[in-house]
Amino acid sequence: MSPRKYAIWQIALLDHLLATIRTVWMEAACPRVKAKAWANIDVVLDKRLELMRQRDAYPESPATTT
Repeated sequence: MSPRKYAIWQIALLDHLLATIRTVWMEAACPRVKAKAWANIDVVLDKRLELMRQRDAYPESPATTT
């Protein structure tokens, strides 16, 4: 798998994780749980941004360009 495709795959997984954490954050009644979920959202967003930069560092192969 190319580095670009691997980064795209990881971004998709992080998007799924982010949706799950957001659900926990919205459903949580305990302020401590909300704070922990919010911190996790921040970490996931930072990692997602890093992966997007990695993805953009590799050009698309001509075979996948339409």
